[in-house]
Amino acid sequence: MVKNKPLTWWNPQLEIRKKQLNALRRRMQKSEGAEKEKYTSAYSKTRATYKKEILHAKRQAWRKFCSESGTPFGKPFKTTVNTSLPPSEIFKAIDVSGSGNSKAIAKKLLEKIYPFSVPESSSSLPETHSFAIDPPFTKEEIKRVIQTLPKGKAPGFDGIDNQVTKLPESNHSSLEKEFAATISKSDVQLSHSSPSATLIKRGEDG
Repeated sequence: MVKNKPLTWWNPQLEIRKKQLNALRRRMQKSEGAEKEKYTSAYSKTRATYKKEILHAKRQAWRKFCSESGTPFGKPFKTTVNTSLPPSEIFKAIDVSGSGNSKAIAKKLLEKIYPFSVPESSSSLPETHSFAIDPPFTKEEIKRVIQTLPKGKAPGFDGIDNQVTKLPESNHSSLEKEFAATISKSDVQLSHSSPSATLIKRGEDG
């Protein structure tokens, strides 16, 4: 596997500046008192100049690298976006023409990726569950659900204590009918994975 050569931005001037910086650092570390302060100040100024010269050298090398390239989607493009797939190949992959201005191309891409109409033969549509074939809930099933309710309050603004539902069996005589009637009249389609609902019979005082 052939690796790409790195950009060559190092130059003799940077090498000289680097040696000066190393010499100032050694003198700063060995000196004391006023002499140490003098070398510390000189080291800070030289280091700032060294960083600016490195940045300038990198920019100049990048400009030269881009100007010598024969195609806009050549090495500069691949180096910048780290990919070998130019936009023309992307348009070809999704069957969209790359002609026109940027607004027209963006519109074509959106229409291709997010179509307004969904084919009727789409197999990704979720299957609906019909409650007509489900047998009604029995009193024993409801009783088992109530007995396994955890302690504490239900989530949400209601904050109903679960202990309220764990009343004597006589207070739930019509719970089976009310639950079955609610399911049969509901317009909301539920699935087997939906949480079970427990209805509480209201007392005479509201």
